[in-house]
Amino acid sequence: MANIKEYHESIGFPKKIQVILDKAKKINHRMPLTFSHHAVQQSQYRGGFDLPQVIFFTDCFVFEVGTEDGIWNKIVLRAPYDEDRDIVLIIGAKDNHVWTTWLNKKKDHHPSINMSKYSYPD
Repeated sequence: MANIKEYHESIGFPKKIQVILDKAKKINHRMPLTFSHHAVQQSQYRGGFDLPQVIFFTDCFVFEVGTEDGIWNKIVLRAPYDEDRDIVLIIGAKDNHVWTTWLNKKKDHHPSINMSKYSYPD
């Protein structure tokens, strides 16, 4: 059975992932994106918002990552979309393939999120 763990930025990410994220932000890494059928459907269903073809790390906020058997497999981030909203993207860490997406108001940071589902980094 796979060992799946999720980490939240307020608790901390595993050191090797944090190092990669810090470097990506420092060099303003450009992440070209591809989209699953589900992600495209969600953008259409939720008001027909445009999907970005690329994300720059200096513009985004990574708030969750996931691992499976110790291998980084998921990144969840917010990036500016317009004056009032951010786009949230759940992305496969290996291939930059967006699994799903939605828009959030900039001021909505989910204060009621269940933090017990997150692991502490080793």
